Amino acid sequence: MGYLFDTNAAIALHRLDTSLDKVIQQAEKDKENIFFSVITQSEFIAGLSTETDLSSIPFLSGEFIEVNSEIAIKAGRIRREQKDKFARKLKTPDALILATAIINQLVLVTADQDLQFAESEYEVKVINFSRLES
Repeated sequence: MGYLFDTNAAIALHRLDTSLDKVIQQAEKDKENIFFSVITQSEFIAGLSTETDLSSIPFLSGEFIEVNSEIAIKAGRIRREQKDKFARKLKTPDALILATAIINQLVLVTADQDLQFAESEYEVKVINFSRLES
């Protein structure tokens, strides 16, 4: 199975936010890996100051899943479907991260309200870490 941390989960991890503790403990207990999308890598780095030493941020040396053609096509289809069926404007980075979770059969860990629909509309488990108690 494994877990895919969305950008807001990566930020929480970097800030040592305890709201992710239960997810991390469950991953360790189940011997499952935690992954990040290269989209998360890009969004996270974009939010840093230019003086930040990237090597000082542990999760940036973690396991990143690259966006390939299969993921890009799935993300495009998700965005089109959400727009056509629900008039939902899903951002491209969110669609790419969601598609990454679906294709790689990973649990999506996020606090993003814009992605909460995914569990009911796609075959992907979504954990909203902001709603978990530490």
